[in-house]
Amino acid sequence: MDFKKYTEFIRAIEIDNVSLGQVQAKRIWSEGLPNNPVFTIHYEAHRVESKTGKLKFKTDFIVKGYDEDQKEFPDVMEMLFSLELQYDISSLDETLFEEREYEELLEIFKKRNIPLNCWPYAREFISSMTLRMGFPALVIGAFKNC
Repeated sequence: MDFKKYTEFIRAIEIDNVSLGQVQAKRIWSEGLPNNPVFTIHYEAHRVESKTGKLKFKTDFIVKGYDEDQKEFPDVMEMLFSLELQYDISSLDETLFEEREYEELLEIFKKRNIPLNCWPYAREFISSMTLRMGFPALVIGAFKNC
């Protein structure tokens, strides 16, 4: 990857919109609070076809909670949701990039920038939803892509 071209690519992109796509959430645990709750978060981003001058991505999140002390019915909660991100790329001169190079830049953008752009929204949503399910607000850490 050419760092100079990636920098030029990033400078030409602006976030237009971040919106909640879909939500499915359920509280499975019905007896107070679990003794030893553990939560897992799975994240995946997909590029979505978009019109000229726009770039769209959909991010899918799966959040599951279970109680390590429970052997028979360990599930506590499950939440599936998606965030949709739209970027304005109208100031990007795509003629500066070969098609293969442009696709490579988009893949790097998806891995590096999409999580950083959507993570604050996901953190707030997860915290709010767990609170509304009757659990203490689940605060997830900052996104780290090492």
